[in-house]
Amino acid sequence: MYFDSWQQAWEMAGHGPYVWGAISICLLLFIWLPVRELIAQRQLLRREQRRQQLLSQQASMGNT
Repeated sequence: MYFDSWQQAWEMAGHGPYVWGAISICLLLFIWLPVRELIAQRQLLRREQRRQQLLSQQASMGNT
């Protein structure tokens, strides 16, 4: 599409709020979903490290 001004691009013949709202939601999701996965992965790794530490402590206590 071609617009003569930024105002026309923003309004998009009355469809602007819907179009820009949809674009905003998509951009937020494209940012949030990978961030959420990274956070979940880090939490999983921390839990696994704690579990491994507890297991190694229990094993060392059982050997003495």
